[in-house]
Amino acid sequence: MQLFIENEVEASLAEFEAALELDPSQIPYLWQRGLSLFYLNRFAEASQQFRACIAANSRDAEESIWYFVSEARANGADSARESMPEVPRDPGKVLRAAYDMFKSGADPLQVLAAAGDDEGGSSAFYARLYVGLFFEIMGDEATSRKYMQSAAATEYACRSSDYMAAVARVHCLRRQWPLPVPTLDSDI
Repeated sequence: MQLFIENEVEASLAEFEAALELDPSQIPYLWQRGLSLFYLNRFAEASQQFRACIAANSRDAEESIWYFVSEARANGADSARESMPEVPRDPGKVLRAAYDMFKSGADPLQVLAAAGDDEGGSSAFYARLYVGLFFEIMGDEATSRKYMQSAAATEYACRSSDYMAAVARVHCLRRQWPLPVPTLDSDI
């Protein structure tokens, strides 16, 4: 996983493949492999990986969103929306709003509003991450870039060891978008 965090996505996939050779039964638990496949533009395989993960954990809205994003890149947003796995309502407001945005095309501003007053914490990070992905799928690169860079610059992304914080950075780097310089409150 460290290889992905360091934007060594090809090497990270090789490590996941080696792990699967040792124990193929682990495939439903390797959502990180799906991310590596996605960032290597192997969208159909990424979609299959997330589908396998959802089969093992049908309550995960985030894996359903990544299924959508991968499937949309492979076969278009309409196909992805039609085949997006249904999941129970996520208890988190941001992920619930993000799932609705991808599933029904709900307004991305609802996702940002779900983050509330959280300026740089996890809610702001996840809202910006998923809004950025949504705009990318919808073909609006400039808006996607704005939100993805904003996600990568949140205090949460800069200080967290959350794998998803690395996703925002890798997303920017793989598209050759400069990472913004974060402004962190040194008293926190």
